[in-house]
Amino acid sequence: MTGDCKCNFKNWLVSTVIVAAVYYGLDYVINTRFMAGVFAANAQYLRPQEAIASMQAWIIAYYAAFAALFTCLYAAGHDAAKPKLGQGFRFGIFIGLFYWGTTILGMYPYVPWTNDFYVKWFCWGMVDAVVLGVITALLHKPKSA
Repeated sequence: MTGDCKCNFKNWLVSTVIVAAVYYGLDYVINTRFMAGVFAANAQYLRPQEAIASMQAWIIAYYAAFAALFTCLYAAGHDAAKPKLGQGFRFGIFIGLFYWGTTILGMYPYVPWTNDFYVKWFCWGMVDAVVLGVITALLHKPKSA
């Protein structure tokens, strides 16, 4: 590690807030529209809605931490000589496979959700990751030399 940070702090902070907000919004739409049926079919394995609603601070902390790390990792590997959209798309694919692929693979033996749940959760998680990767790439501005 060289200690040469490529991150423009102000840009990283703004990107983190935007990525967290977009991620929260995407998840809301995906979970209430496209995943509602599989969540209902697996309700016995999930917390009641009242309990989830009472944990909003944890939910906000999750989206903020994810976005901060996501945008920081993108900045660390960003190559100014390559097209932004391609980098964002590839980054989203890699992070999606790493995050969703390994999470679902690791949970499968322990949590008896339906196979449909796992497949849809993975697919929508990959959509999240790719969209967030592209948004992050478009927002990223490296630190001036």
